[in-house]
Amino acid sequence: MTQHVVTRWYRAPEVILRKRDYTTAIDVWSVACVIAEMFPLLSESKDVRAKRKVLFPGKSSWGMSPVSYETYNTDTDFMANGQMMVILDVLGTPTQAQICKVQDRQARQMLEKLRPRPPVDFEKLFPSADSQALDLVRKMLSLIHI
Repeated sequence: MTQHVVTRWYRAPEVILRKRDYTTAIDVWSVACVIAEMFPLLSESKDVRAKRKVLFPGKSSWGMSPVSYETYNTDTDFMANGQMMVILDVLGTPTQAQICKVQDRQARQMLEKLRPRPPVDFEKLFPSADSQALDLVRKMLSLIHI
């Protein structure tokens, strides 16, 4: 399997963190990203619909596509610019139990350096979305598979 099989913004955390097994959870993640991006289209407001954007617009994907190979630095690419940090800014940091399951030693060490942060409230992020739809997307965007 190549690790560059998905567009960065739809890349599941397990791919970013170099998990070796490709499961359907990776595809489910990508679908959830697209569904979440469509939530603003449910709004009555043209302004809200016009502001539709990518859910996880990272600038690089640690270990795969850094912002610049000339200035590539593992810690900086992961912590400041990386797709994984954009994801964690929305979903919150993984638990210690989840981090322990990360197969790649370097990825695990990066996650262990993070300060805990809470998840963003999806109801505030997508006020026009149905609560059941939000619950479904929240479950599809789970970090339990890392």
